[in-house]
Amino acid sequence: MLEDLVKKLPGAVSDASWNITINGKQVKKILVGGKEFFTDDPTVAMKNLPANMVDKLKTYDKQSDFTRLTGIDDGNEETVLDLQVKPGMKDGWVGQVKLGAGNEGRYEENLNANRFLDNSQFSAIGSANNINSQGFSEFGGGGMGFNTNAGQGINTTKTLGINFAEDKGKLQVGGDGRLGFTNRKGISEQNTTTSYGSGTSSYNIDNNSSIRKNDEFLGNFRLEWDP
Repeated sequence: MLEDLVKKLPGAVSDASWNITINGKQVKKILVGGKEFFTDDPTVAMKNLPANMVDKLKTYDKQSDFTRLTGIDDGNEETVLDLQVKPGMKDGWVGQVKLGAGNEGRYEENLNANRFLDNSQFSAIGSANNINSQGFSEFGGGGMGFNTNAGQGINTTKTLGINFAEDKGKLQVGGDGRLGFTNRKGISEQNTTTSYGSGTSSYNIDNNSSIRKNDEFLGNFRLEWDP
């Protein structure tokens, strides 16, 4: 996937939370052909875009929209990763399907479909699993998905996202929407034995179970008109 390709860039480092830094600067956004791909959540592109669709890849500090449109520097630059799609990949759809099943009812399902043209883009990504795998990125971290620590029970995660962009010359529109659901079930048992000086002892068993559910929806919409 794209993450495997990015790791080969000089100065690129990926941490356990899927954050990518290049020469010490954290990548804030992924652009496809100069257009934003799932705003503020680079993990979506890193985990779901196939590397073999990439023709060229470059990273740079992008000016804010305010600076770009007004010429007034507000100092809010962002480090972005901009990829160009191979011409042959613009003739149809690019995507993948991954299905997995295991014992004790474990499963994993992932689907993504993308269409990248010169003036328009559309992507749909969905996943469902109960193997403690993240959806998009860390829940509550400005992105989408759920931080699933395997030590805190069995997590069922379902996520769905779409991204689109349209360039009509003087008018540009784009946006994305993401929906996520997680159900965390945890069961724990603690056995305690206490010995006393008189030769007696006590034995205690504590059982705990918990269920935690979360739903989240995030949406972004962009419109730029240059009359």
